[in-house]
Amino acid sequence: MTKEILEWNPALTKEVDEKGWSPLHCAAERNCERTIVRQLLEKSEKSVAYLGIKDGNKTALHIASFHHHKNIIEELLSYFPDCCEQVDNDGHNVFHFSMMKKGDHGYNSSNYFDISWLRSRELINEKDAQGNTPLHLLSYHQISDWVFLWEWRVDYQAYNNEYLTAHDIISTAKEDISGRKDEIQQEFEIVMPETRDSAREKINKEVKKKEITMKRERKEYKEKYTAELQKQGKTHLIVSALITTVTFAAGFTLPGGYKDDDGKAILSKKAAFRAFVVTDTIAMVSSLCAVFLHFFMTMRKGEKFLEKHLVWAFIFTMVGMGGMAIAFATGKISGMIDNIISDTIDKIIYWFTNEGKDEE
Repeated sequence: MTKEILEWNPALTKEVDEKGWSPLHCAAERNCERTIVRQLLEKSEKSVAYLGIKDGNKTALHIASFHHHKNIIEELLSYFPDCCEQVDNDGHNVFHFSMMKKGDHGYNSSNYFDISWLRSRELINEKDAQGNTPLHLLSYHQISDWVFLWEWRVDYQAYNNEYLTAHDIISTAKEDISGRKDEIQQEFEIVMPETRDSAREKINKEVKKKEITMKRERKEYKEKYTAELQKQGKTHLIVSALITTVTFAAGFTLPGGYKDDDGKAILSKKAAFRAFVVTDTIAMVSSLCAVFLHFFMTMRKGEKFLEKHLVWAFIFTMVGMGGMAIAFATGKISGMIDNIISDTIDKIIYWFTNEGKDEE
């Protein structure tokens, strides 16, 4: 669509609205596609790239820089490289505009260093009408751009009209408008030669202090965690000991009792009774293993040692608990089956006896 319109009337690229905005200004603000910007530049006269709006005489390059539209900047400079030298009524160049959003950390102006036409030392350190370089605006608006600060062409000692350096501005700022004032100030102190040594020493002290704090916190956490494991172990030990006691007693108090003649279990030949003996033995041995593991846990206080033994003790306790439940069920069933069979036989005998008497 843009191409057809410009072929029909190329002079439209020079037309401006009541505020002095040309199509190129609008494309720079709205971050239009490169093809649209390229079509406007191809059909435009050179003067269009230098055309300023009524509000401060800002060019399309200034507007694109303010909104961090790097692709538009690259297109503009590829056609008219020297337009980067133009400033607005306040003396702001392309780098000044990139530093005008307060607390803007979403984009770094140092990304402009990739553009060959913007690597000039004069542009990076150019002063506006108030004597502020782009670095001064970075401090005023508290923008964190580590790469820009480390750029070797940046002049840290430049003074504005108030005889303040960029470091003076950030260090005397009363309000933290970006939430990162201290971080930005520390970045300044690290890169500036006169404060570099003291800043590094300060950072080293802070790092050591944090390390000490972290070690203390880790130690406190370890002690708390170890105490919690020991507390859990005591609770589990009670359960394991209780299962051991119950299953041990059940092993000598067999369901159905013993025979008077040979002392063997009355229900020894029944499958349910045999299942009772096996599961009761498994439950007792498992719970006893858990008791021994809890005993070993008192010998050492290592975190990993306690974790491993507590897990195994828990597994043995659960096995013992399951075995105890099955032993209880099979013990009951074996006794009940025997009682049911005895009652059935008695009823049969009684029936036959009463039947014979009736026939007589």
